[in-house]
Amino acid sequence: MTNREKWLRRLLSGDTAGWRFEDLRKAARYAGILSIPPRGGGSHWRFRVHGLPPVTVPRRTGHVLPIYVVKIRELAEEVLDGKA
Repeated sequence: MTNREKWLRRLLSGDTAGWRFEDLRKAARYAGILSIPPRGGGSHWRFRVHGLPPVTVPRRTGHVLPIYVVKIRELAEEVLDGKA
């Protein structure tokens, strides 16, 4: 199993605990989701796929809140199911 498969499996498994921002960003990239850094020094990154509304995730010290992991997982599911 490749690293890519491991990250995607973790994202799609519904595991919302213990995600660091960089790990979530890596898993999103492997799912085909573009991460856009904040403009002007803010902390909110946008995760987007053409044809779908973006998901905004604040970059914090420590772990990402579970609600944002769920939102990225839903976006990844749509991409991988071919809806985007």
